[in-house]
Amino acid sequence: MEPRESQTLLAPLLLHASQLDAADATALEMSSSGAMGPRVSRSWALRELLTVGVVELAARLDAVTLTELRAPSPHRGKPRNSGDGLADCPPTSTFHVLSPMVVPRSLVETIRGLVPRVAHATGRVVTLSMVLREAMLLGYERRQRARRDALEKFAKLQSLLELAGGPEGLGLDLQIVTGSVVTPYLPPGVRSRQSRPDPAPSRSGAKPKKKKSAAKPPK
Repeated sequence: MEPRESQTLLAPLLLHASQLDAADATALEMSSSGAMGPRVSRSWALRELLTVGVVELAARLDAVTLTELRAPSPHRGKPRNSGDGLADCPPTSTFHVLSPMVVPRSLVETIRGLVPRVAHATGRVVTLSMVLREAMLLGYERRQRARRDALEKFAKLQSLLELAGGPEGLGLDLQIVTGSVVTPYLPPGVRSRQSRPDPAPSRSGAKPKKKKSAAKPPK
């Protein structure tokens, strides 16, 4: 059995309501329709989107196709007003604070390494939070593309079977309910390894206690 990868807590993050809706839809898609299937939480779905999205983001950077960030981010500092008097940033009410989330430590380190690359590609100041939001957006889009491709392939297969005169009553009423899942399940309450209490230290300097000898019988 392979040891679990070291985890860490991701700091609270402001996410647009649309991205939270995408996470909820992903959680529903990842959940099994059977009674014995696991309940997929929003945090698990967000970890999945983040893991898939980081791969997509790195691929776009390598292909030099990333020129701007499309994930909505709250405006930093005092809102600037445009000519018509309206703030040129999304309303603050559409953003919600995401509670600290457990993620693989190596994933956070990878994302930190992508921050300067994204800043160079877009020509703007980029923060870790902005890259996190962009990766989640790209992860959701990539999963949706994979889902559509699977549905299209199934439709073509079903058409070929019908043209071949497949047996009636075969019951080809299949549905694509989920795509591949790359992030492992974390039981509730799991924290980083560093936050777990260490075992009690051994008192190497303490002298071992001498065993009491049995009382000698009187002579």
